Formats: sequence, C-alpha cells, structure tokens
Amino acid sequence: MSSEPHNDQRGRRVRSNFSAFGNNFAQLLLSMYLSHCMLGSPFYGAAFFLFVDIWTVYYTSGAHYVSSRRGLQSMIFIALGSSLIAASALIYALPSVLQNPKLTPLTLYICLIALRNVGSVLLGDHFKRRGKGGYIYKVLFQLLALLPCLWLDNHLTPEQFRITWIRLIVTGTMLIFSPSGVIHRQQLRGVHKMQGIHSYLVFSSTGFYAQTAFCLGVFMYMCYICFGPIGSLTLRYSAIAMWLVAVVFIFWMFRQLQGRLHIRGGFNTFMVGALMWIVGTVALFSAVGTLSSLLWLVVWGMGIAATNAVLLNLEESFVAVAALDDKSVERGELQMRGHLSRGIAYIFSASIMLLVLTLWCFVIPDVENREIPSMVRRTMMFLPVLFIGLSLFFALRQPLDVANRDKLNNFLDAEMENEHIRENLKNLLVKKYRTRFGVKILMLMVRPLLHLKVYGKEKIDAGHFPSIFVCNHGIFYGPISAVIYLPTYFRPWIDRKMLSREEAAREMYGRFVYRLPLLSEKCKMRVARALARPVVWGLNSCNPIPVERDNLRNVMSTFHLTIDSLREGDNVLLFPERPHKATLGDRQTVVHETDTVGEMFTGFANIGKMYHDATGKSLRFYPIYTDKRRHTLRIGDPITYDPSTPHKEEKERIAHDLREAMLALRGMSE
Repeated sequence: MSSEPHNDQRGRRVRSNFSAFGNNFAQLLLSMYLSHCMLGSPFYGAAFFLFVDIWTVYYTSGAHYVSSRRGLQSMIFIALGSSLIAASALIYALPSVLQNPKLTPLTLYICLIALRNVGSVLLGDHFKRRGKGGYIYKVLFQLLALLPCLWLDNHLTPEQFRITWIRLIVTGTMLIFSPSGVIHRQQLRGVHKMQGIHSYLVFSSTGFYAQTAFCLGVFMYMCYICFGPIGSLTLRYSAIAMWLVAVVFIFWMFRQLQGRLHIRGGFNTFMVGALMWIVGTVALFSAVGTLSSLLWLVVWGMGIAATNAVLLNLEESFVAVAALDDKSVERGELQMRGHLSRGIAYIFSASIMLLVLTLWCFVIPDVENREIPSMVRRTMMFLPVLFIGLSLFFALRQPLDVANRDKLNNFLDAEMENEHIRENLKNLLVKKYRTRFGVKILMLMVRPLLHLKVYGKEKIDAGHFPSIFVCNHGIFYGPISAVIYLPTYFRPWIDRKMLSREEAAREMYGRFVYRLPLLSEKCKMRVARALARPVVWGLNSCNPIPVERDNLRNVMSTFHLTIDSLREGDNVLLFPERPHKATLGDRQTVVHETDTVGEMFTGFANIGKMYHDATGKSLRFYPIYTDKRRHTLRIGDPITYDPSTPHKEEKERIAHDLREAMLALRGMSE
C-alpha cells in the first residue's frame, strides 16, 4: 500500500487540527479592532467576543455531552462559571467605570459578529448532514448578516468604516468555505472506548495542555501587539493578521520538512519542540524590531509544529493499543475524540483569557502610547509557558515512546498470537505503568555532546526480533553510546552493583574517584555518593536486566530473566568484554579496552540455547562497535545461533565470530 494517500490524509488532518479555531481567531481580531477604534482599548471587544464564543464552542464541539467524565465535566463547569462572572463584570460594572456612550453600540456590534459565527456553523451543519455544499445559502446568510451592521457603522470614521467592511467580507468568506459543523451525540459514541487505557489518558492530557498553551499564546500575543507605537490601527491589526498567517505557514512548512526527511515523532522531537516553544514565547514578548520578532516567531512556530507533529504521530498508534485491551476503535472515533478535546481546551483557555482581559479592562482603560505594565507582561509570558510545562510533564510520563511503538508495530506485523509479548505490551500501554523518564532526559542532554553517526541500520531485521545486540565496552563510552543511539528497543544488561546507590558509590570510588587530588578519603566517598545518585537513577530508567556475578544461582537468575524478557518481545543489549587487571597508582583495578575489542566471556552465548529450548527459534546476535575517536556506531550482520552444533562449540563460535565482526567494524572506521 502506498504511503502517499496516508501522508496526504495526515496533512489534511494537520491543517484541520491547527486551523480548527482559525475562524474564531479571525472574528476575535475583528472584535478587537472595533473595540480599539471606538473605546481606545481592544480588551473589552476581545473579552465580550470570547464570552459568546465560549458558549458557542461549548454547544458545537459536543462538550455538553461529557457528563460521564467527571474530571472534564468539572473543568467545563468551572470555565463556564468563570465566563459568567467575567461577563457580569463587563456588563454591569465596566460601563460605570468607562462612562463611554459607544460601549452599547460596540456590544451590539460584537453580538452581531458572534451571532453571524453561530449562524454560519448551524447552517454549515444543516447542509453537511444532507450531503450538500449549500454555498449559495451561506453567501445569502453572510449578506443578510451584514445589513444590521450598517446602522452601527456611523460610530466609525470613514477609514475605519472601509477597513471594517473589508474585514467583515474577509471573515465572512472564511465562514462560507469553512467545513464547520456541530458535533452530535451519535458521533461521540466511540469516545468512551478509550477509558481505562493509561497511555491514551496521558496522551490526552499532553494534547489538552499543548492546545491550551497554543490558544493562550495566540490570545496573549494578539493583545501584546496592540501596545506601543506600531503606526496606525490599520497597520497594527494588519500586522497581527499577517502574524497569524505566518504561524500557519511555518507550521505547514515544518510538516512538509518532516515528511520529506522522514523525521520520527518521538519524545526527543517533543522535548526540543517544547523548549523552542518556551524560548520563542519568552523572546516574542521581549523582542525589539521586526527582524528580531520574525526570528522568534519562527522559533515559536517551529516549536508548536514539532510538538503537534509528535501528537499526531502518536494518535495513529492508539487503534492498535486499544486492540491490546480487546477494544475495537476506529481511527475516525479517535479523531472525533481529539476534536472534542481541542474544543474543551479552547473553552478552558478562552475562559482564562476572558478573566485576564476583564481585569485588564479595569486596570488599563486605553492602550494608546502606553508601555505594557510589568505585571501584564509577566502574565502574557507566564501563562502559556505554564501550560507548555504541564504538557511536557505528561509527555515525560508517556509509555508509548518510539521504542514501545516499534515493539507494538513488530508484534502486529508478525501476525501471530504471542501471549508473552501481548501481556507485556498490555502492562506497558494499557495498565497504569510508572514510566521512568530519567533516561529520556539524559538522552536529550547527552546526545548533542556525542554527535555519533550510526551506520548499518538497514541490517537490523525487525521480522526476526527479539534479538541480542552485543557492543564493545570502552569503559563508559560504549554503553552510553549504545543506549542513546541504538535505533530500536531493548533492555540492557547492567551490573547489579551499578543499580544500587551505595554499591555504585563504592564501585565508582574504587574505579576512579579515589584518584581525585587534594581531598580526604571521607570527601572522596561523598563525591562518589553524589555521582552515584544520578547514575543509578539514569541506569534504572533503562529498565535494565541486573547482571549477577556472585554465584551460579545468581548468575542463572540473570539468564532466566533475560529469556523471560526475550519471550516478552524485548531485545537485549549486552557488553560481554572481559576486562583486564591494571595497576593505577597504588591500587589494583580492572579496565576495558578503549580503542579495540577485548577478549569476550563466552557464557553470554548460553542465551542462544536457552531461548531455542524455550521457543524452538534461533536467536540472532548483532555485533556493534562504537568508536570514540571517530564518533561512529556501526552495526554488523547478525550471527545466528545454530542448534545443530554442539553447545560448547556453538557458544565459542558465537563469541569468536562476534569479536571478529566487531574488529572488522572497527577497521571500517579507520
């Protein structure tokens, strides 16, 4: 099946997701312009439009059907209650403060704009359900909606009158061609199916707070541009309109780039996008000059695009995740749930903005030739960043990362019922699994420092998973490089001592900390304990298989745990090089080779026989060589366990052939 139709469909979904409330932003901008013209401040117009729009979205997005979900119901109730309180202040308290005769006609004007929006949605829904475009009726409705505005336009100057009518025509055209409609109860029948799937609930929270941050960021920056000497009102609001168009273009450009470069939407992409989003948000509200603003706009837009791309890629995997829990969920049902979530996020963000704008109406009665008060500027920056941070927090807790997505896809592609793998995936993705996200943070921090190029990805055959990946040690460089850059999922073998804080501290002290100069033995041990804390945290985040060395019973527990992991579908990464003794200073210690491959223990190859005895399948062993000097990680051709060969000969062959292959990979780096 060609990927082009799928990519095209996803491209349409991207544009739909990003511009779901584009009409709302356009109508909001028009309301702000009128308020600025008639009152000298855009805040009243923005606030009153948001109040009407909140209730419109509440009914058209299907948000009033979520009574069965208590958390969302409480959130919606708080948002709607807050909007009523803010509207009461605007209607009853603000007129006595402003004492402006134009306040009443402005309120009527904004009501007409909002009602035009509501009428367009209802009309679009009417014809959509009957399978007709209904464009003629939409055009007639827009023309009729313009007539009541004729009486109100005598409150504007001739120039303002012309600009207002141009914008009414533009926004009306947007409403005519917008695929708007109302979400009905029968369309939300499948929404409840994802209840109880932990990974999807985490995904929903991530998307909800990301959408909230986006809407708040747009609201805040639209208000921000209204301050300061940026020329005439026409120029100022034209700049805001062009800014919104630029955001959409940057989003589209990133999506095209992602598709052409085949960038996988994983946590690293989300993390980088969130950081760009935060930096761009803060910088946008501090930028001076057009060029600087444009630069930070690009950073901000790329950050939004990156995070949204990850969420879209994730959403497509939850049909398979639901199947693990014996639930039949269609992609359309997931998309409908996504529309509902975005609608609720808009209601939530708009209610927050409404409260803020209502306060500003009393504190800042006009914005002409005024600098932004420091408290207002901090609010503009802090609120979007707060919700970006919440979105990032839930992204860190997401168990459906790239590795587990690959594991899920390989399980589905195998087209066979493996209960071990199925149960393992169900425990990870359906049940409430506590994700250790330390390794995700460490990978993001360490990856830019290593700059490794990975060769041999094409040699990995996911159709024969699970497999064993065997890497050179190179003191710490090999394990760190392989954990961060190996392009598939795995569980690493890690010495049990390095998974316990106290034992890891003693191990690190005996390896290198004792050589630190000018410190007492007691201070050196404190340093070792301080270093051990993040190391142990990061290693345990890798979901490791503890390697026991004390006695045969403990050693066999490592092998049994490895076989269980392989049967559950996990690949295994190990480092079987035999260290050699060395004298460093006045101490005897053990070290690994740094620019070659040392002799190997052969015991690890017992995994091949044990796995074959348990499953009847031959395991594959992939050689890997990491080169510190040349910053490369090379993957070689796999070596397959042969059950027809005597066990002792076979395990020695595997160890020998792997070492020779790793030495050959080393030679390729030179």
